[in-house]
Amino acid sequence: MKYCGNCGSVLSKLIPEGDEKIRDVCSACGSVFYDSWQVLVQVIVFSENKLLLMKRATEPYKGCWTFPGGFVESHENLKVAACRELLEETGVSVEPENLEFLATISVEKMNQIQILFRTRTEEVAPKQSCEAEQVQWFLQQDVPEKELRIPSIYPELLRLFEANRSGRFSVYFTTATETEVSWDSFPLLP
Repeated sequence: MKYCGNCGSVLSKLIPEGDEKIRDVCSACGSVFYDSWQVLVQVIVFSENKLLLMKRATEPYKGCWTFPGGFVESHENLKVAACRELLEETGVSVEPENLEFLATISVEKMNQIQILFRTRTEEVAPKQSCEAEQVQWFLQQDVPEKELRIPSIYPELLRLFEANRSGRFSVYFTTATETEVSWDSFPLLP
């Protein structure tokens, strides 16, 4: 960050009074800007027994399959952001009230908190976008395990397919690195 989000003046790297860390500080208005976590949303979408995945068209992870999602904009509701990202990336539209919370993932190295929602919808023809070179509905046996953004989540995808069939999902509080996800689940009634 180079400029103050409040007044537009150039920021300096200083330790603010009463703080212990170097922060971006505006010498004109005194605003302090903290290196905060970024919030992302993803949507796990099922239609009957198929899961919607997108193949990323941009870095990072270009060419890998993942769930649709992206960054939450300032002053945007999490569910609204998830629906917006889903529509932008895949052309699939769902209403915020049809999203159910599924997981939080802390990615410490990237300063990210990812919020995952799940939903069911009718199978519609998905559309490519500038962020998705391919969008496809997958049966469980057809999920491209080796091409997933994090291949180690494949066993959890199998559990999600089972949860979709049974209607009994768990809630997850997890941590992740760029290559691994540690899943801690808590059973949740349908």
